[in-house]
Amino acid sequence: MLETNTTGDTIKENLSRQLNNDASGLTQNQNKSLHVLGYLFLRMGLWDKAEHTFNTLIALRPKGNPCSLSHAALAAIFLEKKDGKNAMQHLHIAMKDLAISSKNATFHLMKAKALWLEERHDEAKLAIDEYLYIMGNKDNNK
Repeated sequence: MLETNTTGDTIKENLSRQLNNDASGLTQNQNKSLHVLGYLFLRMGLWDKAEHTFNTLIALRPKGNPCSLSHAALAAIFLEKKDGKNAMQHLHIAMKDLAISSKNATFHLMKAKALWLEERHDEAKLAIDEYLYIMGNKDNNK
């Protein structure tokens, strides 16, 4: 539960409102530190703490920054929580402007898992086919 001040605003809302006047949001070091903290929580299996950290990073992001890494991390968290719908929402944002390359192929596996959780099995298989194609396995009918 988020703490509130005397006007009922959450700390996150208050910080976000204060930073709206500052287009830079967090400093680069603060941003990096929070990402590291979020990934530590993620690796430790502390899903709720990781989720809160990455949602905070998104709330405090500079205008025009889609926070693709934070959305990708949130997608991974929701996959661990078996929540395909929320995972897909964050994957959509994370994958929006990515180039099709082997560097980004893992997102297609994450997409396949999210679709499978949503019982969209045919689409999940297509996402796996996309992954295999990107990784150079053109003959994925085996």
